[in-house]
Amino acid sequence: EVQDHNSQRVGHWVKPKPGMRVIDACAGAGGKSLHMAALMENKGQIIALDIFPKKLEELKRRARRSGAHNIETRLIESRKTIKKLYQKADAVLIDAPCTGIGVLKRNPDAKWKLTPEFLTEITQVQKEILNDYSSMVKPGGSLVYATCSILPQENQLQIQAFLKSEEGEDFSLEAQESLLPSVTGYDGFFMARLRASVFLSCSATQTFFCLNLELFVPLPSFFKDSEPMNVSHTIDAKNNGVITVAIAQADTQQTDTYYIVAHFHYVIFGGGV
Repeated sequence: EVQDHNSQRVGHWVKPKPGMRVIDACAGAGGKSLHMAALMENKGQIIALDIFPKKLEELKRRARRSGAHNIETRLIESRKTIKKLYQKADAVLIDAPCTGIGVLKRNPDAKWKLTPEFLTEITQVQKEILNDYSSMVKPGGSLVYATCSILPQENQLQIQAFLKSEEGEDFSLEAQESLLPSVTGYDGFFMARLRASVFLSCSATQTFFCLNLELFVPLPSFFKDSEPMNVSHTIDAKNNGVITVAIAQADTQQTDTYYIVAHFHYVIFGGGV
């Protein structure tokens, strides 16, 4: 399979590892899925989603030719397809539909088709995809958003809007990067990696309740030999006795292979902690 150099960077941003469950949410004909299958050494599961059945058929053909056996294709026929995968993925890649401004050297006629109305339409589609598909990321998992555009409206501004939305309030931005054709010599791309917070919820009675939780929070490797550290958390005992325990996600721009275990014990009397 032949793929542009910068396009291959997207798969590495997902950080797929053998044994993971990865969802390629806008898989198309499967270029990113095939690359991630190779990075995962054909171990684990890649669920390739798309709304176009012909593209998924082409993906199946390419996967057979490449010997990628860990790719499963699913056609998005309704929101039920997404709901069935609620919080099931270690990582979700959204290679979103876009204006394609970053690949004009391969599609020079595209610049004549770009209109303000189309830009408004495509940014709305991107917003809806981010809001809907982000629900497939499990707590502690990652969400990678990518486009082959260099326009801020499709990239940085989309991420900012998502993080301020109700759907994005449990995510934090780890890193983002714009790859410009004028600098790299390859296609223009934007990539952002977000991390879903680790949280658990449980119900409490009005009079007495004991809560024991063991929460596993990914931490970067530079904490491996450091002194024990405090992990910030918040307790909300309102809303009819529902307690929410949220663990602040550490910066994971490096590796996320080390873990810290936090154990909490709360006793509630009459709705107070």
